[in-house]
Amino acid sequence: MYILKTGAEYRLWKERVANICWAATRIHVFELTDVECAALIKIYDERKEGDRITVDVVGKCWMVLLSHLSDDLFLKVSHVPPGKIASLIAEIRASLAVSTVEDVQPLRVDL
Repeated sequence: MYILKTGAEYRLWKERVANICWAATRIHVFELTDVECAALIKIYDERKEGDRITVDVVGKCWMVLLSHLSDDLFLKVSHVPPGKIASLIAEIRASLAVSTVEDVQPLRVDL
C-alpha cells in the first residue's frame, strides 16, 4: 500500500487514490464537493432504510483516502467530520503545504 507522508509525494498519491476510488465507485473523488457528499450520504441512508442494496460511494472513497495517510498526517486531519471529502482533501493539502503551479502567486518586486 502507498502511504502519503510528504508534500513531494502528493501528486503521485492523488493520481493513485483517484484511480482506486474510480475503480470502486465510478466517481472522481477529487471533484466531489461537501454538498455532493452530503447528498450521496442522504441517498444512501434512504435506500438503506428501504432494504435496497446500494453502494456507499462516500464511505468507500473516505476509507480509501484515510487508509493512504501516514499516522502523523492522519492525526493532523482527524478533526474533519466523516463524509466531507472536499474538506478532508483541502486539509491534507494544507497539512503537507503542497504548492502547485496554480497555487503559487507570481512574485512582485517593488522598486
